[in-house]
Amino acid sequence: MKDSLTHKSLSSIAPLLLFAVFSACILMVLLSGAQIYRKIAKRDQNSIQCQTISRYLTTRLRQSDAEGMIFVGSFDETMLPTDDTKQSGDTLYLREQLNSRTYYTRIYVHEGMLRELFAADGLTFEPSGGTALLPLKDLHFTLQDGLLTVEITYEDGTAEILRFALRSSSSREKEEKP
Repeated sequence: MKDSLTHKSLSSIAPLLLFAVFSACILMVLLSGAQIYRKIAKRDQNSIQCQTISRYLTTRLRQSDAEGMIFVGSFDETMLPTDDTKQSGDTLYLREQLNSRTYYTRIYVHEGMLRELFAADGLTFEPSGGTALLPLKDLHFTLQDGLLTVEITYEDGTAEILRFALRSSSSREKEEKP
């Protein structure tokens, strides 16, 4: 009698154990799939952010690519560069002439955001006054001989370098003239 009772309890426990093992396997597959999805989503987000920044800068530079209209400096720059020496700083300046008045678009990073500030020449603003565009950790510009180098540091610490050849570089015009 005892033997049949043990056999009955083992036969009822076996399906439960099989179900538990099967459930654990399903849970492991789901968790690993979720982890893979998170990695892919983060990689895609970084790629989209890089493409967005690259396209934004390309568009803004093409709109302003005229002799003497693009320069690099610090946010509170008051003196325009007077020669073709290397310019370096955390702010990209795009100069525009509208209705016989000079305006500047400043592109910079402040408080973890890529920002743009459009203002008339001579007016002073705080960096927080710009329009926040995208999250970004740091941005540095270097302009030399018609080549604008942009060093970008994203929120997660990854870095990237973009280079733009300006079509209206004064140094390029000097080289082309006989």
